[in-house]
Amino acid sequence: MIGVMRHFGSGLDPLWVAHAADIAKRHNAKIVAVTTDRLIRHPDFKSTGNKFKRNARANTGHLEDLKWSVDGVELVTLADPDAPMADCMALHKKIGRQSKNRKGGRPSKNPPGFKKERRLRNQSKVFWMCAVGYPVRQIARILDEPESTVRRWVRHFLRPPK
Repeated sequence: MIGVMRHFGSGLDPLWVAHAADIAKRHNAKIVAVTTDRLIRHPDFKSTGNKFKRNARANTGHLEDLKWSVDGVELVTLADPDAPMADCMALHKKIGRQSKNRKGGRPSKNPPGFKKERRLRNQSKVFWMCAVGYPVRQIARILDEPESTVRRWVRHFLRPPK
C-alpha cells in the first residue's frame, strides 16, 4: 500500500481521483475502493430521500469520465462494480460496525437479577460515601450510576425511621 487518500465531497466530480492516480502511476500501483460509488456518483444520488435517489448509480458516461481522470491506472473495488446500491450500503454499514467494534441490531437484554446484583454491589459504597459527606451527584459520577438511582437508594435506605 502506498497511502490512503480521503476525499470529502459529493462524489460527482471524478477529478479528485486524478491526484491519487498520479501517485499510483508513479509507483505502478492500483487504486482500491470499497465500491464504485466511493469514486464516482450519479448526480441524482442522495443518501437520504426517496428510493430512486438512494439507488441512483453512476452510468456509463460517468464511469468513462472516471476512466479518463485516472489516466490508465487500474481501479479495484471490493464489491462487484455492478452490485445494487443496497448491497453497497450494506457493505459500508458492515465495515463501519467492524471498525467501531459494534455488531448492530438491538442491544442485548440484561440477565435476570441484573438490577439487584448492581444494587448490592454499589449500595454499601453509596452508604459509606454518604456517611463521609460526598454529595449524591458526585457519588453517581464516581460509581457510574444514574443520579436518580443513587438518590432513591439514599432516600429509601438511609432515611430515619418514622
